[in-house]
Amino acid sequence: MAIGVSGGTLAVARTEAGERDVEAALSETVDAHTRVAAGTSVVVEVCAVGVAAASLPVPVVVEAPNARGESSIVAVLTVAPATLGAARRNGESACWTPYEAVAAGAGVVRAHLVDAEGAAALHLVARIHVRGARPASARPSLLIALLGALGLAAALLMARAEPPMEQRARRRLPAFVALFVGVVGAAFVGQAVRYLGDGSALCGLTRALMLGGAEVLLALGIAGWLAPYAGVTATSLLGLDRPRGGPLALLLTPAVGALCAIAGVAALRLVPSSGGAAPIETFVARPSGMLAFAVLALVVPIAEELFFRGLVYGAAERALGAPAAFALSVGTFLAAHAPQDWGSWGGLTAVALVGVATTTLRTTTRSVAVPMLAHLVYNALLTASAL
Repeated sequence: MAIGVSGGTLAVARTEAGERDVEAALSETVDAHTRVAAGTSVVVEVCAVGVAAASLPVPVVVEAPNARGESSIVAVLTVAPATLGAARRNGESACWTPYEAVAAGAGVVRAHLVDAEGAAALHLVARIHVRGARPASARPSLLIALLGALGLAAALLMARAEPPMEQRARRRLPAFVALFVGVVGAAFVGQAVRYLGDGSALCGLTRALMLGGAEVLLALGIAGWLAPYAGVTATSLLGLDRPRGGPLALLLTPAVGALCAIAGVAALRLVPSSGGAAPIETFVARPSGMLAFAVLALVVPIAEELFFRGLVYGAAERALGAPAAFALSVGTFLAAHAPQDWGSWGGLTAVALVGVATTTLRTTTRSVAVPMLAHLVYNALLTASAL
């Protein structure tokens, strides 16, 4: 799994190195231009503010290199009130995409005005988005990461239960302390890593991996401290024993993950969003962001399930009982994902469904490996296009 994550991280860095965005407010003397290599994906977007006030049409010409690298006109967009019907609206702006293609040759992509009369009323802004090809190593790295995570979950499914500890009177206060320290500690780390680095895909991947590592360390450390007070072993507290149901649980778990994926896709389509694009939608808009998301989706469930269905559920069950443990496991899992999905209510609905399904598996099987496997199947199906 570590080999797959390392390879995926390098693929994210290489993909991001070929990405850039150029923006310019078009005028008589200013245009938007950038040099591209052959085979790179290029998207030119033109946005206008105050279209209704414009009385004269304003032509925007887009030039791109042909196979020999020579510049030629590939699109002409006439911005005028009559073209508003074909515009994508964003607040007070109207945006068009006059050119979207793979560069046939190396050269300069340029968007400029032919006749600047009337452009002042429009305030035209051109954006050129350049995206390089994904490295060939990306797919093998993702598959290695997925197989490693699935192998770890399967190994936990076959684990043998440790001998029970000497019976002691169970005390609720240590369980409360463990629950509080675990949740607050994970929240603190989650906030702290947000201030590390910039908004690049590579930094986002690194921050999420750091948070996942912190969740694993918190789960193992706090469970080891709490176990003697709870009268159980640390592995039993985290649900690392062999699950109830045996082979049947192993057979049904992938089906649960697949059903969650189907329900998640339906939620994304049916539940409306608001407040603009959610942070996660902005992050995956670039190929590097989508690749980073795929790497995380195939390994982070190990850490998330160990923390939310292992430590949070185990400590809360001993402090408050099974119903409260169920609610806290789902609630903290949803709260942890809320910042990245805020505004995408379909995405948050999908997260809630996964939380309910995986916590149900934890409750019925008494194992964290079962929800871990279901979560991995769910994420793998949602990111199948990146594999």
